[in-house]
Amino acid sequence: MLIPIPVGQKYTATMSATVPKLVKCEQCSTDYVYHLKRKAVGEGTSLLFLNNKGAKGSAQAEARKRLLKVLARSCEPVPCPACGHVQEHMIPRARQLRCRWVGKAALYLFPSGCLLGLAAAGVLTLTMSNAGREGWTASYVIWMIIGAMAGLTAAAGVIASLVLPVWRYFSCRRYDPNTEKVEVRKARGQSLAVTKTEFDRRQVGQASSQGSTVAQPTQNGSDRQLDTCVPPSRHASSDRPRPISQRGSSAGDGRAVGGSHRRP
Repeated sequence: MLIPIPVGQKYTATMSATVPKLVKCEQCSTDYVYHLKRKAVGEGTSLLFLNNKGAKGSAQAEARKRLLKVLARSCEPVPCPACGHVQEHMIPRARQLRCRWVGKAALYLFPSGCLLGLAAAGVLTLTMSNAGREGWTASYVIWMIIGAMAGLTAAAGVIASLVLPVWRYFSCRRYDPNTEKVEVRKARGQSLAVTKTEFDRRQVGQASSQGSTVAQPTQNGSDRQLDTCVPPSRHASSDRPRPISQRGSSAGDGRAVGGSHRRP
């Protein structure tokens, strides 16, 4: 019997942040601000439990580094609150978010269709076998109809699970969020963003009431944004230690780094 022997500690730090993103509208040149929320995970390892504090700090530093990179590169499809225009760099994200239910639906439909198809095949086979020995009656006809309908439903589910992802792929490739009605886009932009003038006014009022500095939005995430722009409730990190066992696997997953001890 193999007994895992702990040879170290792995720390996982999760850090999330919400930062203001500054955007200049390509159509009307309005500067507006919306809030972008992202999270990142970092890991640190303390072999032989000799540097637990350092591993914890490494996990936090890695999470912070990854979070800054994600904040700098990410965006959300937030239309301009003044004219409703969705910026060019936001369109790939809008296409990514479009019809996200298709993937889950396909994962559900395919196994469900296969199971229903097997059940329908069993019903049809059993019904035809019994009807062949005893003769066709009304009950056997009803069971045949039920089996046939179940089989057709199963086939439709399997076909839909294969066709829907293909449809989503080609549909998203041609999707342009700016083809929606201007009023709809403007309303969505006004619910998710404010002009930079309004943002600065709110920040000054908030800083005056709290006695803090005024945070300025930028187009990329920064350390200063993480420290000053994010309320404590939206900027959190958690560290979860996990023991590393000495078993036969790779060191990358933090489980195996050597041999094992066998109980006599």
